[in-house]
Amino acid sequence: AAVFVFANTRNAVILMFSNYRRFIRMEHAGSWFMRTPSSLRAEDYRFYFFMSLMYILAVLLHTVLLFPLYFMLDNRITFVSDALCIPVDILCFILLRMGRINVSLLLFVTAISAHTSLAIIVFGGSSSLSMFFISMYALVFFSHWKMLYKILSGIVILFITVGLSIYTLYAEPLTPLGQVQMVYWNCSNIILNFFIVGYGIYYFSLIVNSTEKKLKYDAEHDVLTGVLNRNAIM
Repeated sequence: AAVFVFANTRNAVILMFSNYRRFIRMEHAGSWFMRTPSSLRAEDYRFYFFMSLMYILAVLLHTVLLFPLYFMLDNRITFVSDALCIPVDILCFILLRMGRINVSLLLFVTAISAHTSLAIIVFGGSSSLSMFFISMYALVFFSHWKMLYKILSGIVILFITVGLSIYTLYAEPLTPLGQVQMVYWNCSNIILNFFIVGYGIYYFSLIVNSTEKKLKYDAEHDVLTGVLNRNAIM
């Protein structure tokens, strides 16, 4: 009986301890995501959280949506290329959490642009894949890179887009898509890019609106008492 009681008590303690640790992990999951590296500058906070969600979204899209899609399209080259994008997305997220924002963004834009270029060569230019170049430049535009770097990045992306468009006019795709595949492929690419660009516009417009409201409130209220001041009345 004593052994039975000891064994049950031991199992109960282990179960309580494991549940407590699980609760602590769940409780601090949000605080871990909101934690920022000590080297992060104050002006990079907004873009830091913006890209954190973007990298998580990229991992989910490459794993859940694009990975089985490339598998169904029956082309090993693009399938392997998409599979390689998954660890690149994870690496970009790790670099971001380490405070290497510019390095992670450069790696992410380069990897997605290279994967997109390869997919256009394989499947042709009528699959709306070139929209990803616009999304990549939108990420560069939202970043805190120097204006010169943004312009140079835009020129490079523009040349790649135009060059691939000219290439697809004269070269046949390596893997032609059927009509149903083409419709699904185009719709998927259009929806993904609308979501990426729309997410960026909404995120930063929300920041602008909240900043304008705070400035208006500070201009119309007294700092110490919070009462309306002369600017609000007049």
